[in-house]
Amino acid sequence: MRRRILLSTVWSAAVAGAIAAGSPEAQAQEQAQGEDRIQRLERIILEQQKRLVEQDKRLKELEERKPAPRARAPEPPPTTVQPFLEGTSALFKAMSEAGLSELRGAALPVYRVQLPDGTNLLVPATAVSALFAQAPPPRDPGFEVEPERPGVTPPPRRPPPRAAPPRPPPQARPAQPPPPAPTTPPAADDERAKAQKAQDQALLERGAILLRPGTLQIEPGFEFSKFSGNNVQISGVSIFDAIIIGFIRVDAFDRDVLTGTLRVRYGVINRVQVDGTVPYVYRRDNEVLGVGTPNVTNRTIDGNGIGDLEFGMSGQPIIGRGWVPNVLVRVFGRAPTGESAFQIPTVIIGAGNETRLTRSPRGNGFWAAGGTVTAVLPIDPVVLFAGVGYTVNFPRTWGGFGRIDPGDAFEFFAGLNFALNERVSFNFSFVQSRTSPTTRDGSRLINTAATDGRVILGTSVGLTRNINLVMNAGIGLTPAAPNFTFFVAVPITFQLFD
Repeated sequence: MRRRILLSTVWSAAVAGAIAAGSPEAQAQEQAQGEDRIQRLERIILEQQKRLVEQDKRLKELEERKPAPRARAPEPPPTTVQPFLEGTSALFKAMSEAGLSELRGAALPVYRVQLPDGTNLLVPATAVSALFAQAPPPRDPGFEVEPERPGVTPPPRRPPPRAAPPRPPPQARPAQPPPPAPTTPPAADDERAKAQKAQDQALLERGAILLRPGTLQIEPGFEFSKFSGNNVQISGVSIFDAIIIGFIRVDAFDRDVLTGTLRVRYGVINRVQVDGTVPYVYRRDNEVLGVGTPNVTNRTIDGNGIGDLEFGMSGQPIIGRGWVPNVLVRVFGRAPTGESAFQIPTVIIGAGNETRLTRSPRGNGFWAAGGTVTAVLPIDPVVLFAGVGYTVNFPRTWGGFGRIDPGDAFEFFAGLNFALNERVSFNFSFVQSRTSPTTRDGSRLINTAATDGRVILGTSVGLTRNINLVMNAGIGLTPAAPNFTFFVAVPITFQLFD
């Protein structure tokens, strides 16, 4: 094929030379022959183009039959313009510069074509029209056409630098999940739980909060109370409140009461709690009778056993907001399960034939029921609480003593609880109880009314997540109150279900 094209090119150049050198008739004849050669050249180009198109179709059929490789990226669809441009480029590159210059000298219309790869070609006008006809209409042929200036050989142009292949658009990476929030180490969680338990336990002792539903708390405790005092009896005449004529009798007493308690609390439903207390009492009484008289008697008795059982139920009818406090109500009942003074035998002692018990009592011997109302106002980190209570002691008839009514008791208490740190809380409270006089068969007994006032200082320490240590110390402020009390308990909490 190339040899045929070269022969045609040489023949065209020879015809052009003959036309330039011969007579006008010969020139005209030679020019006609040159035009025939050009037409033949154009037919050859068209035939080549058709063959290229057929080859392109065959390649497409072969590619469709072959299975596409899995790992390779999809190739762009083949175009018919690129094979045509390559064939045209090979065709015109075969033409010598001498033949092209002869064509220019023959005044044939020749155009310079720049292909997309930067190659410059000289193409006759008839071939350019065919070249444009083969390009797909929707797409830019990718080359420009400029008329060739006769007699000037265009300088070779350097191929423009190839543009870097377009980078694929950056794929949107899935957003990285935000880093997890810093979690508090388990030790810190435990400390927080301890702090809440420690502060809550002190309030729970005073009935200022309730357990959650499904929570069981078992609280073994121990309390020690100390009572002591002197009874002074003067028999004689007093002169000017300084000189006494007669004798003075002083009776001294000293009493120790040790009470071991097992208290159980359980959260029944939301804002409702039940509780029960089983005490075991050991009591020791020491009396010195007739101090200052010839007949001085020192006597000590004791006793131990189960004390009076107590059962209660607590609820929270009002949930406070802002300056409105939480309000809790507790009702309770007490059963006379402990041995009372009316059930213990007596003896006659001393020169005055005084009646005394043979052992120490462990209960008061009367059924009782009562209730308390407590208002709680939390002001972080302090919790304020105050309340009132009333206990009714039901009269009872005892053989040999008649019908005894021990009197009712009215109670007032107030205090605060303060969280010192994450594990320790401090509480302070004041308690005052006033008991009405005792009556016997409807007659009021003298000097039987009593006022018990005391100040209580305490602390609560979180030992573990479910175990706390509670310690309270009370100081008596009135003669009927104990000199001091000390209470220690270890509440253990179990979450039975949520």
